Amino acid sequence: MLSDLNIKVDSSVFYSDTHSGNTFPFFYGFNQVHRINDIIEFPVINGFNSNGLLKKFDPNSLTETEMIDFIQQMKSRDNFTCAQLMFHSFSFIDQKPDDNKKLYWSSGSHNAYGINQSLMKRFETVLDFIHNEQDIEVITFEDYIKRNIPHQSFWGDGIFNSNTDKSKNAASRFIADRLNKTGLNSFEELNMKLSFNYMMLNRYFSDEEVVLLAQEITDGQIIVYKRIEPLSFNIPNFDWNVSYSNIPNTFQLYLHSLNFLQILVRAYELKRNVKYLKVAYELIRSWYDFCSKKENISENKYVFCDHAVSLRSDNLIYFAKVCNDHAYWDKNMFDMIKTILEQNGNWLSDEKNYTKAHNHGIMQDKALLHIGFCMQNIDWIELAKKRLSEQKKAAFNEEYVHTENSPAYAQLVRKMFLDIADFLEANRDEFGTELRDDMQKVQEYINWTIKPNGFIAQVGDSSNPIGVLCADKSKLVRHSKEVHVVYPITGQYFFRSNCDTLPQNDTWKFVKSGYSNTTHKHADDLSFILYSKGYEIFTDSGIYGYNNDIFRKYFTSALAHNSIIVDNQSYIVDRKHMNCVGMAHHSFFSEYDRVSVFNNAYQGVKINRDFCSYGDLTILYDYVESDEYHVYSQLFHLAENISVVSLSNRSIRLKVGDSGYYVDILQFGDPCRVQAINGDLSIPQYGLISRTENHMDTTTTLKFDMVTAYGFFVTAIAITNAEGYIYLKDEKKCKINDLKYDNKNLSIKILDICVDSSYSDVDFDKVVKSTTTIQDKNCLNFKLDINKPYLGRLEFAYYLYKDGEVIEKRMYSLATNQVFDIKQKGTYRIKYFLSYDDKKKSYFGDTIEVK
Repeated sequence: MLSDLNIKVDSSVFYSDTHSGNTFPFFYGFNQVHRINDIIEFPVINGFNSNGLLKKFDPNSLTETEMIDFIQQMKSRDNFTCAQLMFHSFSFIDQKPDDNKKLYWSSGSHNAYGINQSLMKRFETVLDFIHNEQDIEVITFEDYIKRNIPHQSFWGDGIFNSNTDKSKNAASRFIADRLNKTGLNSFEELNMKLSFNYMMLNRYFSDEEVVLLAQEITDGQIIVYKRIEPLSFNIPNFDWNVSYSNIPNTFQLYLHSLNFLQILVRAYELKRNVKYLKVAYELIRSWYDFCSKKENISENKYVFCDHAVSLRSDNLIYFAKVCNDHAYWDKNMFDMIKTILEQNGNWLSDEKNYTKAHNHGIMQDKALLHIGFCMQNIDWIELAKKRLSEQKKAAFNEEYVHTENSPAYAQLVRKMFLDIADFLEANRDEFGTELRDDMQKVQEYINWTIKPNGFIAQVGDSSNPIGVLCADKSKLVRHSKEVHVVYPITGQYFFRSNCDTLPQNDTWKFVKSGYSNTTHKHADDLSFILYSKGYEIFTDSGIYGYNNDIFRKYFTSALAHNSIIVDNQSYIVDRKHMNCVGMAHHSFFSEYDRVSVFNNAYQGVKINRDFCSYGDLTILYDYVESDEYHVYSQLFHLAENISVVSLSNRSIRLKVGDSGYYVDILQFGDPCRVQAINGDLSIPQYGLISRTENHMDTTTTLKFDMVTAYGFFVTAIAITNAEGYIYLKDEKKCKINDLKYDNKNLSIKILDICVDSSYSDVDFDKVVKSTTTIQDKNCLNFKLDINKPYLGRLEFAYYLYKDGEVIEKRMYSLATNQVFDIKQKGTYRIKYFLSYDDKKKSYFGDTIEVK
């Protein structure tokens, strides 16, 4: 309309005026000049007065001191080229009634009683200031247009305030409250109902770090991840394919996640330095230009991968929301952000890109929810919720234990679901409440994985702080009055003594064997961790990182865990071998606990471990069996503050930091030979520990070797004080010499308590099952299953009966499977014999009719 009338200039109205009638689809920014088609729009300058109230730059709204203060702040802004002083039709009229004043005229609700001299003086004082300032030139709109002065960047406006604490605080917490909702494409229309306190964003940097890091980025040092050093860059020539750091894949992942936005945007929120947002925008544009070439996307797998797209979406929404809230916004920015989010949403919703049964898939669903609500795409919202229901089933088993083999990822995934629950509840979606209830049950498990020092168990790809013994005091708590819990389906057992004066000095034990998912899985079946007296004693060797190199191979192998290995090799961890490991059974007796775990993943070898826990005493019954001779090794990986005091094949003493306590390891079983192996950072072998990604240090590994076909390690691990006492339960205590080993019954007697092995109470009448099947019509297949580990040498013999007569005999061996050729019709049956500890028993299998 204005351009049709050849009018070249317009002026926007007061920013918070609910009667503005402004129907532009965007408020193009705050306190800045913009060109809209052929019209130049000059804004009414807004800012906070001395009382912290948002006011116009107008003599009716501000004192002369506040107006002069506004002008000084305008001059100090980068790229701030012009401003207009706003007047209304009645600006200088005295409208206050008074018995001594004459009413000159009326216009609607306005009455004129003369000239307001104080307003005139205020106006003249400001004019005098402007006239005397050499840096200010007063011109008309027409002159401004003729000079063709470049319009200021939308980064150059800022929020003006007078120099009082109230106004500064108001400016600092300013969130743009646009009340005009007539535009259909404005970002506030898109981010709608979102309650952005940014509970949804996975932050990688603390508030204490971001301001310093943001300054580094503005100085040309890009930062994307805590454990990767900064990379020098300049935006015009930035290489988005750069291979950098000793973990280049991780760098590329977080680079294309645009993780630097977290630093720059949060630093702006804390310090209100608009340069941080400006650099963020320039980097986004550089990335956007890079992605405009299809070959760049196809050649770099990190531009579009589940983790990067998910995190990038949240980072972009965070950036866009803060820019929008603080009035740093224009159409070009809107179009670019909207295009990227639409592209990300389409990619995330495509099933061929979706990662099922994995925390990365949950990241995708979380990001798709955010984009869906942001852009009001109901289909994306419903798809994300449907997927999340399936992800929850896959992420946690019926014991509410996370299936990704790592307590750190259990915490991460639980928090992801809780963040999603917060988000959905903020948007009044009942699915959020369902998620929250389930995550409370998950937390009960996670609590057990937290060691008494407040740090989570370093299992699978979990991390611990480097060189830190204890977490913050608030985390040094006992989460349960119970001293033990077992998760038999998962194959995990926990013990916590709950009896020390200080919680961080409790004794804590953890045993695991079994898995239902290979994600973050190490070859750690049969492994255990022991913590006591303020120190980790036997530790999991750690995460190392995700690079596929020889060190990663070591840290994920059985060699890096407190377990039993065969011939100095690890075993296969895949879906085919899931049933080869697990927990056989457990018993909680009045004095001690016994859990039995097994690992049959080594070809031709069976390994069973009884883990018996009795206060500060732990007893291991480790039975190994094979048809052939092997080198079996029992491993103990010492934590950093544990040192060897004395060492022999039968007895080892360890010192537990400066606690005044010791650990005595006694070997009662078959003969074995011990080595104390110190680590070498150049060799991926024993004696290494990694507390987090990109970290490695040396420690000591104790390795007991036994060469046999079958045999027993019987090991007592006692935590003793300076007087040599071991605390058992309640007021009970004993000394090392009070431990008496009974080889015949495979048990250790401690005072009046006998801690025995599960191998000593096997009733083969109950635990041996046989099955007979016809195979290929010409063969009879006979199989024995023994569902409980047993002590000693067990051998089997077989008789094949036809029509009641023995037609074939097979003598004693270790074989539990037999195949017999069938040449004639008849009634067949197999009799099998067990030879066990000089005792023999016989049983008949099923009767099979062959026609």
